[in-house]
Amino acid sequence: MAWDDTLLAGSVLGPGASQFDKINQLIQAIKRRGATKVVSNDEYGDYYCDGTADDVQIQEAFDAVKLAGGGSVFLRNTGTSYNISSKLVAPNTTGRYIFSSDNATIQKTATMDYMFERNVPTGSNVTLVVAGLTFNAVYNSACWPIFNFVQATEKDARIYMRDITGLYPSIFLRLDGHIWNSEFRNCYVYATRDKVAWADKPFIHLLESDGVGVPKINTFENIELSIWGSDAGKMTVPAIWLEGAAYNVFGHVCLDGGYFDDALIKLDNANYNTFENCRCQDILTPGTYNGVGAIHIDAFCNIFKNNRLVHLNHKLIKFDTNSRDNLFIGNNYWATGTIDFAHANPEYLIDNFAKAGEIVSYTGTLTNKIITGNERIEHHTAADTLTKEESGKIHTNLGAGGAIKLTLPQDAIIGTSFEFVVMTAQQLQVDPGAAGAIYINGAKQTDDAYIWADDEAESVKLVADGNGDWIAIGMVGTWTVV
Repeated sequence: MAWDDTLLAGSVLGPGASQFDKINQLIQAIKRRGATKVVSNDEYGDYYCDGTADDVQIQEAFDAVKLAGGGSVFLRNTGTSYNISSKLVAPNTTGRYIFSSDNATIQKTATMDYMFERNVPTGSNVTLVVAGLTFNAVYNSACWPIFNFVQATEKDARIYMRDITGLYPSIFLRLDGHIWNSEFRNCYVYATRDKVAWADKPFIHLLESDGVGVPKINTFENIELSIWGSDAGKMTVPAIWLEGAAYNVFGHVCLDGGYFDDALIKLDNANYNTFENCRCQDILTPGTYNGVGAIHIDAFCNIFKNNRLVHLNHKLIKFDTNSRDNLFIGNNYWATGTIDFAHANPEYLIDNFAKAGEIVSYTGTLTNKIITGNERIEHHTAADTLTKEESGKIHTNLGAGGAIKLTLPQDAIIGTSFEFVVMTAQQLQVDPGAAGAIYINGAKQTDDAYIWADDEAESVKLVADGNGDWIAIGMVGTWTVV
């Protein structure tokens, strides 16, 4: 809650009151809005922090609202940080609790496993709101995790996080167990990765560590992870890692910068999650990069929609052996790279496209893959037989040392389409196969008659009619029938 004279509306004071009276009135206004305890470091409040082990007073405020069965702890922002030498532990008994501020800073001064933790035991229904705070894990020889939320059983124990800043964390947020229907919004994380000791810590980690409960039906929105670092501290685990988590939604999440030797986003047995309008950009890859892909999926039925991969030195997507039935739609690749399929299960890539000048290629098993409406390009220097799963791709002869022949798929379904462009002044030949013909130059040609062109920028688009034949549309230049 920011300082605002409107907080004093209805009081005997006006906006011209003394600073002393205004502070006291502000405290009373906060309490009227539901805050039961006010913590400050300027002696105006229920608990006074002197800058040394301020966790003691903040924890006492938590314990007081815990005894009351619910309530709020408000941390006043006076421009001076609150220094903690032990982690803060949120109330874990049944009740509704708020920990908020007008952007006060809590700073770590000693080693601790987490700066703020909530561990809810079996049988408790706990709702926790955390808002308007900055947590500074401090950049020095060892940065430390900030938030750790653990839920032991299926209860209505929701978490609402708003307007949080995390500075220099090794882990920003860890969710473990039955954390459901929670929201994490408007968070900014500024982190570094230039020390080997931090390399194995994901920034956001949703996991099923007890083998029973999984984080699910949670929302993550407007979260920015801004990273700087070096090859020495490159990440060896994903930045965002979902293990067993399900039905979670990530929207407007930005991962900016950093050195990665692993995926940026990994879904490991994490199903039915959605990533929409997210962005990964300016990611650097060290020399030992293991090639798992900017997005690494070993799960099923996840949706990636309208996301952007920008300026990456990474493989774009890796579909691992247990992956299936994932949908990528409307994504934008501003990066050259490959999409790798390590299995023969169905996957769906629809209406994705690459920025001009970027090349997206496909490797691995294309069986059972539906890849349509994707603007992508492949340069051929030798003969090749195309597959229906490559529908929508642009094929060229860039770099060819002589004539090359591309054969169309014999099992193409209606609407399968390919575009062909001459980029090297050599014959680019397109063959419909023994059982097909091409409608071109004002007539249906004979079965197995191929077409060719050899002038740069000549092009043609062929579309399957569903009966084994192909229709030429949008032809540029001269295509000769042989």
